[in-house]
Amino acid sequence: MPSISAGLHGYRRFRGLLRRARETQLLPAINAESFVKTIKRDYVAHMPKPDRETALRNLAIAFEHFNGFVGASP
Repeated sequence: MPSISAGLHGYRRFRGLLRRARETQLLPAINAESFVKTIKRDYVAHMPKPDRETALRNLAIAFEHFNGFVGASP
């Protein structure tokens, strides 16, 4: 017959695994949301958008600029 403390330890371990699984699944969504907010705030708000082609061209330039800063080391 298993002891109560062994069952409680198993429950706590399982609960910790579930918590970590939730956190790792939410992290990409949080990062994506943060990325979109940064792009909107730092780039889209300041770029001219007279037509669709110009807006898409400027957005591509903004992504390249952003990627240059994210991967750069000091």
